[in-house]
Amino acid sequence: MARYFKNFYISNLFMKNALILIMIFISTFASGIYAQNSQMQEKQTSHDRFAQSDRYKDLKEIYDWRQYTYSPIDRRNPGWCGFASFVIPGLGQAINNEWGRAIGFFLGSTIAGTSMNNFIRDSYIDYYPYWKYDVYKAVAFGAITLGLDIWSIIDAVRITKVKNMHYRSLFSDNIELSVTPSLMGVPIWGGSITNVLGVSFSITM
Repeated sequence: MARYFKNFYISNLFMKNALILIMIFISTFASGIYAQNSQMQEKQTSHDRFAQSDRYKDLKEIYDWRQYTYSPIDRRNPGWCGFASFVIPGLGQAINNEWGRAIGFFLGSTIAGTSMNNFIRDSYIDYYPYWKYDVYKAVAFGAITLGLDIWSIIDAVRITKVKNMHYRSLFSDNIELSVTPSLMGVPIWGGSITNVLGVSFSITM
């Protein structure tokens, strides 16, 4: 009889300690979720509105490219997309499926660059004082071409960063954590086994 009460006392003590630890864990986990939800509350409305959109025009209202940090799960490298737009204006945008912006940068840079070359050629043909006006026009269109090329590079980098952040958000939304109670047998003194209430965790990706 004394052995029975001894085992019963140990079992109850173990279960109390286990329940205390479970309650501490659940409260910590719940407070973390509450804090995260509070931080995202300001952007929740716009996030729901553009949840199904993959357009940079919509995504830039949700994600700030300045807050981007590299992650191994990123789909594209911002530096390489910027380099692609350096080689061919608009190519970085096309890689990110922003075809409207890609065509706009490509046509704008092509037209401005062609105009610059034409005025440079005319400056060698025309006589004074007409050739100096061709030089002025060539310089103006050259500045426009350079500005469009730089803008295309910066724009491609920003688009890539924003879309990488959107992809991470979709990836994290697919991770589910489930908590279920469980009953397990735990050996105690004397070789006997007692049932102890526990918690099991399951992560689905």
